[in-house]
Amino acid sequence: RSLDLLQPTLDAAAILGSLYAIKIIARGWMDDAAIVLGLLAAIIFLILSRITGLARSSSRGNANYEMTAVMLTWAMTVLSLALIGFATRYGQVFARSSMLCWVITAPMTVALLRMLVRIALQSAIRRGYASRRVAIAGINRQGRQPAANIATEPGHRIRVAGFFADRV
Repeated sequence: RSLDLLQPTLDAAAILGSLYAIKIIARGWMDDAAIVLGLLAAIIFLILSRITGLARSSSRGNANYEMTAVMLTWAMTVLSLALIGFATRYGQVFARSSMLCWVITAPMTVALLRMLVRIALQSAIRRGYASRRVAIAGINRQGRQPAANIATEPGHRIRVAGFFADRV
């Protein structure tokens, strides 16, 4: 699926983009240490997203679960970065105010991009893109029940094209 590559790319772009925006606003430029921090954060976030289930959350269809997974994954990422920064004393390079702003804005940016992708996908599904069409044999009660089940679950991306009836 194309989302398997698109979503992690957007997550990494959101993390790096939010750090870039904070650094540009705070100092007017982005130094090498911030680039390393952003790349390290993106890598750790993507690895942890596999552990927390965030990488699979778009298929579950629940936006609340996805937002919880974003916050949990980001909290674990920040903890990992803090431990690495403490062990290497690399954290002293960054201003605390800039880092605090980034720690707050990065997960919101990731969540915003994920919601925009979710809205775009739902719109595409409603218009019939990437959906499968099925025909149901029989127009009796046993044929109408699967059609009703399909209609109540739009996340399955199945549309009923029609019914086949062998009776004349």
